[in-house]
Amino acid sequence: MEKSVPYTIARYRLWVCYGCLLLPRPLMAHPLITPAGIINFLESIALIVIGIGIALLFLRKRQRRNRERDFSQRLDALPHIVWRTNTQNGLLNLSGAFGRLTGKSPASANINDWIDVIHPDDRQQAQQLWGDAMERGRPFLTDFRMRMADGSYRHFESQGIPIVDGKDEISEWIGTIIDIHERKLGEIALREKDINLRLAVEGANIGFWSWNIHDNSMRFSEQWQRQLGLANKSFPHTAEFFQFLIHPDDLDSVMTLKKKIEKNPRGHHNIEYRLQHADGNYRWMLSPATVIENPQDQTISVIGANIDISDRKDAERTDSYLRAQAL
Repeated sequence: MEKSVPYTIARYRLWVCYGCLLLPRPLMAHPLITPAGIINFLESIALIVIGIGIALLFLRKRQRRNRERDFSQRLDALPHIVWRTNTQNGLLNLSGAFGRLTGKSPASANINDWIDVIHPDDRQQAQQLWGDAMERGRPFLTDFRMRMADGSYRHFESQGIPIVDGKDEISEWIGTIIDIHERKLGEIALREKDINLRLAVEGANIGFWSWNIHDNSMRFSEQWQRQLGLANKSFPHTAEFFQFLIHPDDLDSVMTLKKKIEKNPRGHHNIEYRLQHADGNYRWMLSPATVIENPQDQTISVIGANIDISDRKDAERTDSYLRAQAL
């Protein structure tokens, strides 16, 4: 607890009096030196020291205020929002970016102003996550949409961490809110593109597979498994199993191409063969494939597709039969 200036002066005067008692007796006996004079002199020195101490204290406080003001100005200049709250969910500070983005004054904003700019569809989830984080005392990371000053909404990512005091107790929370609108739109566009591509692939009945030349393992897409009636069934994802499915009359041509790729792993390839369906019948497949080298681990894989051409083959056989009958 800080002492008042009069209290400090009184304490110094007591020490001055005590110091006079400790002075050598010959010095006290000098005719030109009186106890009152010594006391006045020492009091003057004490007052000077106290004055310097007060000046230094004032200077330190002013320097601290200047540092805090400079730090606050730097925070306000950042493009993203920096926030602080206490453990009672009371908002302590919001940086200037909050005002520039939302049109609300960060100096007078409270926790309700912050919640109010969150999109209604995202508000409940954000509040629940924030409440859970405060209850458990753990960092959190979430994203939501915020209303801008012009009424539009943008995607933001918010993260916060608890600050622990000397007693190992949480004293406050600090965090940031960063604009991720472009990244989020890109993710949404990519997700929609993946859905459209998957629908197109399923509609065209195209299955995909990949073969790792180094360990002879293979991966098969869901559509590839559906093509052969293997969806939701357990089977080995190996080149040996793939070869087991190939029609005996087509196996030599497939193995010849396999050895060619192993010897010279590059380029594009195209082959037709029959694969056995789970019902025992064979389905004709057109399989374009491309050799790809991973620059990170130098592994080489072959990426291919299975396009079911059984209907086309049946039509060709029917056409050939009719031609033969016509002759």
